[in-house]
Amino acid sequence: MKLRESIDFLLKYTFLLLTILIFLLCLFGVNYINYAYKLDISRNNVIIFVLTLLCLIIIFIIKKTLFKKIKVKNNRCIFIVAFILFLCQIVLIYCYYFETDWDVLRIIDTAYRLAEKDNVVLKFPNYFSHYPNNIFIMMLFSKIIALSNIVGVGKYSYFIILVVQSVLNNLTGILIYFVLRKISQKQYLAWTGYIFYILLIWISPWVSIPYSDSIGLIFPISILYLYLVLDCKKFFILKIIGIGVLSTIGYFVKPQIIIISIALIIITILYIKKDNYKVGIIVIFTLSLTFIVCITWINIFQKDNRLSINKEYEITYTHFIKMGLNNNTNGGYWHNDVEDSFSKATKMERQEENLNEIKLRVRNYGLLGLLKHQIKKTLTIYNDGTFGWGLEGRFYYKIKESDFKMADHVRNFYYGDGEYYHIFKYITQGTWLLILFLLIGNIFERNLTNKIRVIYLALIGLFLFESIFEARSRYLYIYIPIFIVIATFGLENMYRKILSFSEKNKIDK
Repeated sequence: MKLRESIDFLLKYTFLLLTILIFLLCLFGVNYINYAYKLDISRNNVIIFVLTLLCLIIIFIIKKTLFKKIKVKNNRCIFIVAFILFLCQIVLIYCYYFETDWDVLRIIDTAYRLAEKDNVVLKFPNYFSHYPNNIFIMMLFSKIIALSNIVGVGKYSYFIILVVQSVLNNLTGILIYFVLRKISQKQYLAWTGYIFYILLIWISPWVSIPYSDSIGLIFPISILYLYLVLDCKKFFILKIIGIGVLSTIGYFVKPQIIIISIALIIITILYIKKDNYKVGIIVIFTLSLTFIVCITWINIFQKDNRLSINKEYEITYTHFIKMGLNNNTNGGYWHNDVEDSFSKATKMERQEENLNEIKLRVRNYGLLGLLKHQIKKTLTIYNDGTFGWGLEGRFYYKIKESDFKMADHVRNFYYGDGEYYHIFKYITQGTWLLILFLLIGNIFERNLTNKIRVIYLALIGLFLFESIFEARSRYLYIYIPIFIVIATFGLENMYRKILSFSEKNKIDK
């Protein structure tokens, strides 16, 4: 018991310390520290946060009156709202979507060429040898394109991919609602989380970029949901298999997804009850078998001889650690590091050179220099409510003409040079700063459950992952649903503490 209490203490206060430091750094440090990909509006972070907080306070003041008038007795309403939002999102995407450059262009172009089957000449023949982690989503897109061709809607295949991403996006919102409902048993909390989803995820134009961020968004929250419903013994084994399938596929979509799976396995092992050892063995065995089967299936699914994969070209994890230590872009993407890795003929040479460069950079920084570098990386990763929108390569690569009447207004809202783009940035930045602040409210959480422990550990793990590897705020995107869940609980804890304090003052008077 003492060991578990010590783990709880360490888990809770490590999470809270990181949360407080990140929030304060974003709020006050941004005006004094120069870092990569700095938002122009971030100099107004204090004002943005205060205004957003005031909006939240006003909502809570009218909350009682609002909920008396609006009574929702079942969960049917969430599906209706989600369906309406899905239709709205499709219209918005149609108004502003465009073709982008960087990795997306290479994935989409290859997907189209492989879908054609005959006389395939790859435009980017070495890309997937360098980045085999993107083969799976490329093959997934290729199958969607091929299916579109079969049913006679091939000319709309690109947009169909975006529709699929929109479906996953809106399902993510529904899962946020049900996760909060499951843990708290409070509907108003579930709706609060869903509102955060609308302001931060649904509104985000990342849904229009066919890449791992949008496809991967649903995985962490889905894994968490299946973990939460394990306490219901019905379909127990199927739920375990579901976690295994989602974890494995998620890893091939975006490696960071596996962090939450590792977190729930660790917490399950550490906090398993003595009379549940047999159940634990069944869980581990089922997960292991599922991993093996899924990996085998994925390797078959993504195998295509036309890709001509050369394993010696692979850009290994050491490359991303090296890039995360570069001083030129404060740990962000640096073309020189990429060219240096490409110049090495073999995987072994690349690994050796990367490890030597990592050691050199760490030595050159020193302890204080490394700390300063980490502060800049943290700001790069966490201080952007748009999550790096518009910052990748030739972002607005091909913009299609549109005769849709509202297209210009929508594009002015989402495009970097748009008349209303600052409104989009202010909304997302304000909501994100509020989310970071509300995380601190979990300091008032007294009794930790496994559900909360998993979230704490997953977000600590995510922080460590992002601290070590290349710095991009976009890499946080798939975990925003998890941030929303735990921030909503932070809000509830804060609210409960304020009520308790005010009631105590009334009694004292």
